Amino acid sequence: SVIVSAQFNTVVQGCGIKDDGATGPAFNITGTNFQALYNKVTKAAAGCISAAQTLFAIGNEITGCTNGIVVSSTQHTFRANYIHDVSGDCIIDTAATPSVDISFNILAKCGGMGIDISSAAISPGATQAARIVSNTIYGNTGVGIGFADADAPCDIENNLIQDNGTAGNGN
Repeated sequence: SVIVSAQFNTVVQGCGIKDDGATGPAFNITGTNFQALYNKVTKAAAGCISAAQTLFAIGNEITGCTNGIVVSSTQHTFRANYIHDVSGDCIIDTAATPSVDISFNILAKCGGMGIDISSAAISPGATQAARIVSNTIYGNTGVGIGFADADAPCDIENNLIQDNGTAGNGN
């Protein structure tokens, strides 16, 4: 990994980060309230941005990685990112109780899904798992938006989803 953060309220802004040859993600976030703002992240072996705590990823270009953004906890915001040409999924949320806001992103030409909410079954009556609004999702090998749990309470509005494949766990 190039940047590992165990601190709270860390901001990385306006950087060009290339992680050739490393085995971990370019950003490996363990502290809460990490903000990745307006960076260009390329060629990370295990994914460009990986977060086990709260992540705000805004205005980043992410390309050439295994996966774009991978999160495993709640309360994330991904806005106005351009994630393209990664070999896996553009965005993956594996949290047991996901809570993610994904809006105004361009997710293109990824080897997996555009958005993969692959958490386990979400309890009926749970709070909103995902808010997916005004994204452009195209040319991905997998589906545009996939859910492991078809009952996940989500708000999906005003997305342009075109020319994606059918591989994956969702529709």
